Parts: sequence; structure tokens; C-alpha cells
Amino acid sequence: MAPLISPWSATGTLVFLAPGGAGASVLEWIDRTGRREPLALAPGSYFYPRISPDGTRVALDVGDRGARDIWILDIARLALSRLSDGPTDDMLAAWSPDGARVFYSSNRHGNFDVYYRDVDVLLARRW
Repeated sequence: MAPLISPWSATGTLVFLAPGGAGASVLEWIDRTGRREPLALAPGSYFYPRISPDGTRVALDVGDRGARDIWILDIARLALSRLSDGPTDDMLAAWSPDGARVFYSSNRHGNFDVYYRDVDVLLARRW
């Protein structure tokens, strides 16, 4: 079993943030041989990508409107969906071993606490 915070997939592919223009990042795959393949997403304020245990999704921080939120990237569709939303920072996502939940840090109550969301239900709970 891979660690909770692994940026690697089970096949050894790494999701990587390459520098883009004007402070933006570009998401790329890097395989075990070092071959790089940029994902067909616009450059953005992406941080801390983490591949789901089944390798079908990536949880990452996206800087938007002055705060960071957690987004889920569906790899097959190259579609981003917002998992968290608020005026404070939500960051540092980690998948549960079964891929059903994403844990993350948020300072919505003044201190950084750990929260989680069921990925398919999208209901936030404090851990």
C-alpha cells in the first residue's frame, strides 16, 4: 500500500508541478524512465498534487480568489471539480487508503485543523 501522501501512482508514475509563466504551474506526468508528459490543463496556481490509490484522480490545492481550496482532477476526463470552498485556506490533501475520502488542513476556525470530505458526497467534517 502506498503512503497517504504519495504523489506516485501504483505504476510508478509521478504527478509533478512544472513552473509555468507568471507564477503559474503546469501539471505533468513523469514515468519511471523520466519521460515527461504535460497534462492538457491550463497553467494555474496548483500545489501539492496527490494521486488517488486507484490512480484515477488527483487531489490538489488550487489558489483562487486569494485562498487555496482542494480540487479533484478526474484524469480520464481532465476535468477539475472543487472539493472545498471558502474564504480561508484549505490545503495539503491526502487520500484515505480506499480512495473514498480526502483529508486536508484548513484554518477556517483560526487554527489549522484536519478535515475530510467523502469524495462522492462532498460533506466536510472535522477530524
